[in-house]
Amino acid sequence: LRLLSLATLAALAACSGSGSGAATTATGDNRTGGDFLVFKTDPVNGGSVFLNDPIAIDFTKEINLDSASLLSMSFQALDQLGNPVTELVTGTFLLSKRPGDENIGRRLLFVPRFASNNTYDNGGLRSGRRYLVQLIGGTGANTVLRDRDGKPLAQPATFTFSTREGTQ
Repeated sequence: LRLLSLATLAALAACSGSGSGAATTATGDNRTGGDFLVFKTDPVNGGSVFLNDPIAIDFTKEINLDSASLLSMSFQALDQLGNPVTELVTGTFLLSKRPGDENIGRRLLFVPRFASNNTYDNGGLRSGRRYLVQLIGGTGANTVLRDRDGKPLAQPATFTFSTREGTQ
């Protein structure tokens, strides 16, 4: 992982409007036409999760699960002071239903690997961390999220979340 400076991380987080609800250019039901965009995230930008909570990203179109990886959705762990920490985030990508949808496909879940020890420090996420998540858009071959028709994510999106302290 390439470590980013705190100023760069703050600038990236400030550039994204997709974490706190609907992206400004996204529409709620855009399954057949238009751009492939992030609609909203759960947790919202700046929210918090427990160590085993999935990270959900809702899109305007159905996502190609094969395009979801830690290359197309990158995580940067930050300590309590905002300094980058070299920790590998691990977990599984799954498709789910967006609220109101009848079929799965427009919600991507990242389910972190749950810790297997009593200190909860060997799981996919660590307690007391802030995570910067970047969803890659554009034209990269294997590093871009794509919809089921192969169309790349039209705009990159960035959001942050924190994990709760302790072993929750």
